Amino acid sequence: MNRRQFVGGSILTAGGFIAFNKIFAKNSLNINSNKINFNSIDIEILCDEPNIAYDSLSSFLKLLNVSNVKIEEHQLIGNYTGDIVFIYNNCLVNYKADNTKHSHLVKNISENLRLPRKIKNPTLIKAVTNTKNTSPKFVNVFIDNKIVDKLKIDENKKDIHVSTNNGDLYFSINNHNVFATHSSCKHKTCIHAGAINKAGQNIICVPNNIRIALDGNHEQSMDAITF
Repeated sequence: MNRRQFVGGSILTAGGFIAFNKIFAKNSLNINSNKINFNSIDIEILCDEPNIAYDSLSSFLKLLNVSNVKIEEHQLIGNYTGDIVFIYNNCLVNYKADNTKHSHLVKNISENLRLPRKIKNPTLIKAVTNTKNTSPKFVNVFIDNKIVDKLKIDENKKDIHVSTNNGDLYFSINNHNVFATHSSCKHKTCIHAGAINKAGQNIICVPNNIRIALDGNHEQSMDAITF
């Protein structure tokens, strides 16, 4: 029995079909360790070879020695560009450009999965550090891992513009929900994925080096990502 079959056969199915081009929550798994480790991770792998992804992810987590990680599997409907997003200790890691240990490890996973490339109806595998849930109070805007704006989540605002040398992202805050409304990135995955409203969730646009993050710790949650 491979790792993915074990995960699928040993946990409860959660959630359900939301809508076209939205997320189907299928599997979740906790990986705990007796070692104390304060590093935090959030890694998303969008691919069409989930069995290979699980094996690569398992090796990756062992090398990082990160404790108490929750893993989810989600089926997306539609055409996407498969790729990997990795946040380590609240910093977005650009594995395609950075020359670090962590970027090289993520690059090895991308090579095993032949990413990035276009994929129809891909699987999204997500691993996040599992911490106590808190309610978000602020929406933090990051460009190149540097915070450039901090907004209150209880103040409704429409089409907030974030601009970088690579492109633009617009997002809105409405009734404690934050969602992307427009992106210059051609894939628009963050727009299709919908709103975020829990502490620790992110809207990430890798091509534009933009991250919208809800402050606080998180138990686990799906993020809106554009690759």
